[in-house]
Amino acid sequence: MAPNPATVVGEDVLVKAHEGDTQVVTAWLDEGGGVDARCAEQGSTTLLMAAASGGHEAMVRMLLQRGAGVNLQSPGGRTALMGAAANGLTTIVQALLDAKADASLRGIDGTTALMYAEHQNHPATAQLLRQHAKRQTAEAEARAAASLVHAAAAADAMAAKLLGEEAAEKEAAAKTGKGSKKKKKKKAKAVPSAVTAEPAAAAPLAGAPKPAAVKEGLPAGVSDAAHGGDAQAVTAWLDEGGGVDARCALEGSVTLLMAAACGGQEAMVRMLLQRGASVNLDASVGDTALMHATVNGHTTIVQALLDAKADAGITALILAEQRKQTATAQLLRQHAKRQTAEAEARAAASLVHAAAAADAMAAELLGEEAAEKEAAANKGKGKKKKARAPSTAAAESTAAAPLAGPPEPAAAQEKLPDEPSS
Repeated sequence: MAPNPATVVGEDVLVKAHEGDTQVVTAWLDEGGGVDARCAEQGSTTLLMAAASGGHEAMVRMLLQRGAGVNLQSPGGRTALMGAAANGLTTIVQALLDAKADASLRGIDGTTALMYAEHQNHPATAQLLRQHAKRQTAEAEARAAASLVHAAAAADAMAAKLLGEEAAEKEAAAKTGKGSKKKKKKKAKAVPSAVTAEPAAAAPLAGAPKPAAVKEGLPAGVSDAAHGGDAQAVTAWLDEGGGVDARCALEGSVTLLMAAACGGQEAMVRMLLQRGASVNLDASVGDTALMHATVNGHTTIVQALLDAKADAGITALILAEQRKQTATAQLLRQHAKRQTAEAEARAAASLVHAAAAADAMAAELLGEEAAEKEAAANKGKGKKKKARAPSTAAAESTAAAPLAGPPEPAAAQEKLPDEPSS
């Protein structure tokens, strides 16, 4: 049976794509060939991979316009972007990035497009990829910050609504102007503290300080030792003064922890964490130790890094799902659910605290107002009693009458010294 041209491309057509023969490739596609068809004789390479590594920008753009998958990978994990980067084809790298090529994808050996560019000494291409990584990081941070601001605003609105309802109820119960003024003053002091409670709790996430810069100078050999689990070599280098967070310039600024996590060396990972390795440092393309462990499905190492407060974000989970690392993806989902539940619990506690504070303050104000009213009422009753009944002294004299003699005349009682004259 002849191969299906929708999924399989012959080696002759693939070679033409690598050579930039647009006419032959276009004719093959127009006859029903699949734009993402793979060549079995050339390691399941696609037309886009061939054109990108061959340096033919026009061919690359034509294939992208026809819908070629920009992030397809060969069985070895190689992408069109990696092929262009390895050959220093900067304009093609830019074209692929513009088409949403994922620069964080790795080959089965852990190599990224930036690593290919650096290994092959293509500084312009490497610089372009670094700038792209920085922009992506900045955009991700901006999205995260916007999400936090939105969540904080929602919490503020809820707290303000609760406080407003409480204030309205208490204000309706207050009748005197003095009580109203006191309520407004105290409410003005209470609302800011309640409204800002949740943003204050979110502040460490939105503005967490980044780790201080660490010294450069991790030798490639020591990085490889960490990747391979050679604890003796790594420990010896550290004991001689090597920095636990030092970076390897030849390997994309990776650290020992990243290398050990990528290599699946759990004992090495735990040793480095015990020595104070920074768990959230990222390499030149933004990948962290957690991402290295995730893409390779090292679930126990992912758990160890999460226990050490690694920031999972959403990127690690996406990588796990892309690589079909089911167990790792499930672990990261559970971690994300726990974090969300904890954040919601903190927000709920803040709102309850704010409502309780408002209730206590309102009760205090109502108590003061009730005391004032009771005092005023007692004073009025006292005046009426003085006008209608004998004074205390007269009452005592009357009570003592059987011993002291007859009571005073009524006319004398009308002019008691403590009563105001009419």
